[in-house]
Amino acid sequence: MTGKLPRDTDRERARSFWNARAAAFPRWSETGSAYGRGVLDSVRRMGVDFRGKSVLDVGAGSGRYTLEVAREAGRVVAIDVSDEMLRLSAQDAARLGVGNVEYAVSAWEDYPEGEAFDFVLCMMSPAARDDRSRERLFSHAREAVVLTGFSRYSPPPALAEILARRGREPARFRNGPEMREFLDRTSRRYEWELREGVWSVAYTRGSFARIIADHLDDYGIEPEPGEIEAFADALAPPGGGEFVAEIPYAVEIIVARAG
Repeated sequence: MTGKLPRDTDRERARSFWNARAAAFPRWSETGSAYGRGVLDSVRRMGVDFRGKSVLDVGAGSGRYTLEVAREAGRVVAIDVSDEMLRLSAQDAARLGVGNVEYAVSAWEDYPEGEAFDFVLCMMSPAARDDRSRERLFSHAREAVVLTGFSRYSPPPALAEILARRGREPARFRNGPEMREFLDRTSRRYEWELREGVWSVAYTRGSFARIIADHLDDYGIEPEPGEIEAFADALAPPGGGEFVAEIPYAVEIIVARAG
């Protein structure tokens, strides 16, 4: 298939892609959410106070930020194109006794206009990918828009090599710098911080193969038989079992004032 996919098909592909990734996606946990808490500490230092406030979480995913913010906020609405991501988030909310989160399965461009929230979050989400979708964040915000996005993107292990074999390069995600460029053009006040480090991502042979296959499907690429498994075997310890991939990251944290 060539050309741009019809919008409804585009949404279904996005839903299928993120639903397939949901089981391996980071979720909220008391011991495993140090990175997310560090990001929110930076957001608070930039003057954001969630206590008792209303929050719209755009592209909320499996709820790593949703549930952390909900511990302070008065009300949180979490939206995502993936019903499976939101199901996992709601499951964690029930387990934690968090009752102030509402869930809405929706692509960002389909979310109804009109309702205003004190803060709008868009944390590592591709939802705000152009000027129109970025402007929509501000149309719902009374106090500020909080966004995190890649400054530099490191693809999952093996993906770049498999793409290179076909003369392709990984997509470049620069949603941090692109957001700042938008804010500068629209003369909005903001603060930002660059956070760099290494994510340690745990895989099994099967989960690694599924993640890479999902990414390749998004590129419209069918892997050769055994191609992905060969990479998984090279990374996994002898006899199989879980292995950890170290993925460098450079993430921008941006707080932009509404108005």
